[in-house]
Amino acid sequence: MKDYMKDERIMILQMVSEGKICPDDAAKLLEALKEKDKGYHTTIKTDVDVAEKFNKFCGSVEKFAKSAGTKASQALKDAEPAVKNATKKAMEKTVCVLDDMSKSLSKRLENVDDTEDCDSTETDTDENNQL
Repeated sequence: MKDYMKDERIMILQMVSEGKICPDDAAKLLEALKEKDKGYHTTIKTDVDVAEKFNKFCGSVEKFAKSAGTKASQALKDAEPAVKNATKKAMEKTVCVLDDMSKSLSKRLENVDDTEDCDSTETDTDENNQL
């Protein structure tokens, strides 16, 4: 029992002894104090329950976050070889495509050179005919 509650009870009993209130009214006041004291303890208990639940919730969130972080990290580690392999294959295909393009351009350049040779031969022939 709190000190203020004890002081209030003493005041009620003094008022009865002085004749200021009747014993029935004093009983009602004492009962009201008792109920007020119960409410006070209930409030404290409720506050403690809320704090405990909040701390438990925070612990659960922390565990979830750690678990999610661990799983995400592991997923990235597991995916790394596949990503490296896919990158290697893409690079190999790119090299093949570039090689094919280079060969194709070389052939076209050869054709252009051959065509120029033919043109110069015709020009030489034309010049010889004019003489």
